[in-house]
Amino acid sequence: MLTTSLLLSPFLAMVASMVVGMAWYSPFMFGNQWIKLMGLNAKKMSAMKKSMGTMYALNAVGAFVQAFILKVMADLTLAWSVQSVIELGFWLWLGFIVPTLFLQVAFAGKSPKLFVLDAGYQLASVIVMAAVLGGLSYRM
Repeated sequence: MLTTSLLLSPFLAMVASMVVGMAWYSPFMFGNQWIKLMGLNAKKMSAMKKSMGTMYALNAVGAFVQAFILKVMADLTLAWSVQSVIELGFWLWLGFIVPTLFLQVAFAGKSPKLFVLDAGYQLASVIVMAAVLGGLSYRM
């Protein structure tokens, strides 16, 4: 049965992940570098802005699923402290996210620099989600 804590903590972790993403891809951090590595120009950026709401909604769904699965895995492995959930998140990132992102370099011709930038974001996102989930596991 889905309890409030099983849904609330991944939701809060999703929100934290979205904040990390907004900061990571902002012009103050890596946004300009990402735009360059993606080969985007003003015309492409303008077209992307038209569907930004959909992109953010899809990102939110993906981040919620990721946080929910991380929560389930933490519960299954009895990883309930902040440190243990972060460690679990790191190994899941290394085992599943990194290889998946690397396929974009190997088969889609994406830049290794873009891989490092995106993998770095994913790691930061997983760590923040894990910290939220680990911190809330004491309280829920």
